[in-house]
Amino acid sequence: EGVKASLSMQLPGMIKTDSDFAGTIFIGRDSKHDVTFERGNIIDGVFPDYSDEAKQNDIVISGITANALGLSPGDKVFVYFFIDNSLKTRKVSIAGIYESYLSEYDKVRIDGFFTESRRHRPIIRDASGTFGLRSGNDRSQGEGNRIRAKLLVG
Repeated sequence: EGVKASLSMQLPGMIKTDSDFAGTIFIGRDSKHDVTFERGNIIDGVFPDYSDEAKQNDIVISGITANALGLSPGDKVFVYFFIDNSLKTRKVSIAGIYESYLSEYDKVRIDGFFTESRRHRPIIRDASGTFGLRSGNDRSQGEGNRIRAKLLVG
């Protein structure tokens, strides 16, 4: 059996519409992450299949955030990340809305895709958020080191 590992990161940021904004924690995952729990909480739209490159700029927000900002699946918004004393911007589409019934969690969380692509490495390398490795077994240390090395090479 091969090692099953996935990488995730958390970055503080902001989601902005034309008339309002909200502080967020962006939860980015690679395409190997098990999203069974997240898919089970979708109340409108879909949880994107991040193995499809066309979906890698899609995000999922909570019902609380959607109601506060007047957003629905299909809407396009900007997300901003505060990295190394500068603001990084990314235009995304709302793919789905979730409800976990954990209100403090739902107030700030945005789910999205974490990519290993070269164009995102400067953001990843300079990020002040946290990174995590999730694995199904104890043999994941080597895989985790391989992923981290791949992401941090500029």
